[in-house]
Amino acid sequence: MKNIVTFLLLLSITLTYSQEESFKYDINGLQPLHLISKIDSLNQKQLFNKTINWIKETYKNPNEVIKAKIENKKIRFNGSAGYYLSTRYLGMNKPYLTRYTIEISFKDGRYKFNPINLEYYQEASQYVSGGWMSVSFSSDSGFYKKKGKIRKMFRNFPKEISTLFNGLESSLKVYLLKENKTIKSTEDDW
Repeated sequence: MKNIVTFLLLLSITLTYSQEESFKYDINGLQPLHLISKIDSLNQKQLFNKTINWIKETYKNPNEVIKAKIENKKIRFNGSAGYYLSTRYLGMNKPYLTRYTIEISFKDGRYKFNPINLEYYQEASQYVSGGWMSVSFSSDSGFYKKKGKIRKMFRNFPKEISTLFNGLESSLKVYLLKENKTIKSTEDDW
């Protein structure tokens, strides 16, 4: 329940962003390919450290999630959205296990949030060999017909992809903007 409330909060924050400050997935692919956000109150090292803390608080196994880091400059991590992306077939949604890779770069007062990869797991059937299917961030995703109309089966994908990346970036931004509050703990505070 806590995760649902958090997700809805992040979604509402995401929807308040202007079009230029959020990801959108459509026939042209993912636009923009990265977001640059300003946080003037934090320097490069503070942004890096707080992002590491965000990953530690957001993910169950943060040491397994972080795939690369260049001290104070860049972090690359993999995450899972569970059964997130879904196709629509015969009037029913079929959710797929979904995973992603994000790279975040830092400079004084700003960071760049860059989705690197997005995949969903397709089970094998008589029509499909199965395995992890990569989602293209370019215009040749295969989700759209030649005339530009989305294929019915994939009609959930554009909104779900946009919401996923906007939710992650919003969550990070809210965390970075949150003031550090040190609470002195005593045994009686428990």
